Amino acid sequence: MKLLLVCAAVLAVASCVSISLEDLEFHAWKLKSYRSPLEEAKRKEIWLTNRKLVLVHNILADQGIKSYHLCLTKHILHHICFINF
Repeated sequence: MKLLLVCAAVLAVASCVSISLEDLEFHAWKLKSYRSPLEEAKRKEIWLTNRKLVLVHNILADQGIKSYHLCLTKHILHHICFINF
């Protein structure tokens, strides 16, 4: 019974946390603070779109469907680097 109460308490605390893994990755990746929350939201949306493109593309490259890998750089808002293996 105590274990059930502890598990319920842990789940309750965990559900209160509103920061996602993507939020943590974005904040670790970005170089600076943006001028406004609106600008940060726009930059994050661009980053998420590019991140998805890179992840999907690299899965295809791992399967041999694509001949090169992509990577995220600090300048991802401007370009994506290509890596040939």
